[in-house]
Amino acid sequence: AARPTDRVSGCRRALLHTRGHSVDWAALLPAEGTRPALPTYPFEHRHFWLEPVAAADPGTLGIGSTGHPLLGAAVALPGSGGVVFAQRLSVRDQPWLADHAVGGTVLLAGTALVELAVRAGDEVGAGVVDELVIESPLVVPESGGVQLRVGVGGADGPDGLRRLTIHSRPDGAAPDAEWTPHATGFLSAARPTAAELGVWPPEGAEPVELDGFYDRQEENGLELGPLFRGLRAVWTRGDEVFAEAVLPGADADGFVLHPALLDAALQAAALHPARDGQKPELPFAWRSVAVHAAGATALRVRLGVTDTGALRLDLADGTGAPVAAVGSLATRPLHAERLASARPAEDTLFRLDRTPLPLPENPAGEVGTVLDLTTVPEAPAPDRARALVSAVLDAVRTRADRPGGGPLVVLTGQAEADPAVRAVHGLVRAAQAEHPGEFVLVEADEASRGLLPAAVASGEPQVSLRAGAALVPRLARVTGTGAEGRALDPAGTVLVAVRHGAAC
Repeated sequence: AARPTDRVSGCRRALLHTRGHSVDWAALLPAEGTRPALPTYPFEHRHFWLEPVAAADPGTLGIGSTGHPLLGAAVALPGSGGVVFAQRLSVRDQPWLADHAVGGTVLLAGTALVELAVRAGDEVGAGVVDELVIESPLVVPESGGVQLRVGVGGADGPDGLRRLTIHSRPDGAAPDAEWTPHATGFLSAARPTAAELGVWPPEGAEPVELDGFYDRQEENGLELGPLFRGLRAVWTRGDEVFAEAVLPGADADGFVLHPALLDAALQAAALHPARDGQKPELPFAWRSVAVHAAGATALRVRLGVTDTGALRLDLADGTGAPVAAVGSLATRPLHAERLASARPAEDTLFRLDRTPLPLPENPAGEVGTVLDLTTVPEAPAPDRARALVSAVLDAVRTRADRPGGGPLVVLTGQAEADPAVRAVHGLVRAAQAEHPGEFVLVEADEASRGLLPAAVASGEPQVSLRAGAALVPRLARVTGTGAEGRALDPAGTVLVAVRHGAAC
């Protein structure tokens, strides 16, 4: 038998026991009367993990679903023939969006706006982008997201053009908050003819070296992640550029023409002889954009420049069959420093405000049990805090064990001026979270104690009674424009942090 004098560790004794060896338990364990008592019932295994909640099916809300990764739900507008599409964009839900950034700011690629326009047009039978003008960049925040709205109007005029608008606003925006316009344009059903690119590479085309291409783009402020680095080969012939582009590491499910693939095709414009050495430019105005085949993952590209300096593109698949065409695309220089004004307002910071609460004039029912802590004898702050918290804890435990019969009302003075009262407030708020409806926290000045019945009758869990008025805590957005930098005060306190191992 294993004994303590054998100098065998507890773990080894346990191992010996599991292997069938006997153990002298009397020598290892204390006497019977000093052993801790174990429960006489089996342990209950209860888990409190939050279960994931599936997103609501748009059909249950009376709206349709497009099945598109960016377009989202569709709401038909009665009488006008128009449709509004709603979606939420975030780098958490669509991580690939982060692969397109300018100066550290994630921008929804201009090709994504074209994808939105084409797919929205398909929903109403007008899948050709007659015109799309990008008014302002759509910034996707690092955390949170943006609400997206794509509007398509009813058919108008002999050509049946439909007006298109694209707007966004930050998550959590107030219901009356303004929407930022990003693009406007027109959709039509008149599909232009398509060109084939069967002979490949084109005869007489000279290959262009691509080594260091994306490094140069990044040096100029255009930061492209793996998904947007799909340009694979480039040739030039006179004033034309030919290229091959792929969609690396992703599929095109759900997309008409994946924005990253179309963007890779446009990147070949940077190697056009007329634009050699220029900094990267971003799409600005699209005209006559038509997609002839959806779901492409690789493209042949023929790119030219019009007399006005705009780009024109023909896109085909690996066999030369038409995929899409862009009649005209005007671009404008990339200005990373101007994106600060395009970032959404920082409205995700909140503060705790006191909001006036109308009280009932003739409250019905009794106040219930009141624990009055407004007349506690003076004592040092630590002693007062211990005494108050102990008294409240006893009362809370008693009420939690015997609920019902009206709430326990904890009445205090103002918490801001007394750390001991603040400790009581923290305890009561924790009890309220565990036992809703059983506790009411009221702080009151002497002149306002007569409002106690009305405060309890309001149903609020926490009320402040001051100068004859009732206030309740509410979260409010901090809408300031930010604080200016503060100069170093040589006479003030300074924190100096030194990296470990660095020389001072």
